[in-house]
Amino acid sequence: MKNDGNIVLAIISFLIPILGYIPFFVKKDDEPGAASTYLWAAIGGSILGVITALSA
Repeated sequence: MKNDGNIVLAIISFLIPILGYIPFFVKKDDEPGAASTYLWAAIGGSILGVITALSA
């Protein structure tokens, strides 16, 4: 049986956390409140990516 993963879903589950971690490290000194929001979004995206990978 061939396992065809959804490449779009894989790319999105990889990019969402990256788009949260990068601004976190850029803004953590200047804007700690915004950096905290970016970090929570990245953590949430990472958790969703793991759940998606495990359910596939």
